[in-house]
Amino acid sequence: MLSRVLVAFLICVPVFVAAADSTSASDSPWKIEVRAIQNDEKKKEKPLWGMNLGAYFPVDGDISDLFGSALPRFGFSPVDRKFEKKFDIVTDVNILFADSDDARLFIFPVTVGAVLGIGDQTTKGFVAVNAGPALYDYVLFRSNGKGFDRFDARKIGWNVNLEVGILLNNRFSITGRYDWFNKSDDFDFSGYSFNLNYTFLRW
Repeated sequence: MLSRVLVAFLICVPVFVAAADSTSASDSPWKIEVRAIQNDEKKKEKPLWGMNLGAYFPVDGDISDLFGSALPRFGFSPVDRKFEKKFDIVTDVNILFADSDDARLFIFPVTVGAVLGIGDQTTKGFVAVNAGPALYDYVLFRSNGKGFDRFDARKIGWNVNLEVGILLNNRFSITGRYDWFNKSDDFDFSGYSFNLNYTFLRW
């Protein structure tokens, strides 16, 4: 289970290769100044991406009975674009996972949606709605009165999520989120979560 989670996370996180620009010497200071401005503008165009860690609370009693009332989750998304005071299109990648005895659950949704930043310079927030496919990979059990039925599947499902958040400073934010997943084998993977986000790179 842990190796599967690490592989999926490595797929989500892009690999960055920095190349140094070679420039010829110039006697004109104006060329240097213009070049600096252009570099700054390029940096501003690239959004700040961050990782979020949180707790996921499933609404399905069967899931809670198997794994407990809270599941770990983490993800990766462009943070600063969420807090701009305008509509924008953002992507969101999240992973839910749990492991208990012979049961396991791995859900990998990749969603795209619209976000609206709200607030002013001192207080910033956002509201976002996203939708997209989700990979289900699980081994689950359900009581049948005499014993337990086993459900083993790896398939593609769907996710729609509603998220709201507030920016604490230039790096940290807190978000609340609700995820709707389509049922599989009559298991409902929907639930709500609270997440702490940290912005750490520009891409």
